[in-house]
Amino acid sequence: MHLSATTIVACATPPGFSPRAMIRASGAGAPDLLGATCPGSAWRRGAVVARLDLGGGRSIPALLSVLPAPGSYTGEETFELTI
Repeated sequence: MHLSATTIVACATPPGFSPRAMIRASGAGAPDLLGATCPGSAWRRGAVVARLDLGGGRSIPALLSVLPAPGSYTGEETFELTI
């Protein structure tokens, strides 16, 4: 299996109205991206409540699911934020 060095971030919620949104990040840079967007969150398998940093001293609660490689669906480092 060839794993790309690219990290992708995408909305995982279908188009239309929804009271929640899911954002998924996958790739080698996902752990660093998580550290930048949810400071203090640990990179270990599981689901926890985290704070998504919006900048300017603002943040919102989010459900964080971490799926370390190779145990994710893609085999890459992956995390999902449900907000």
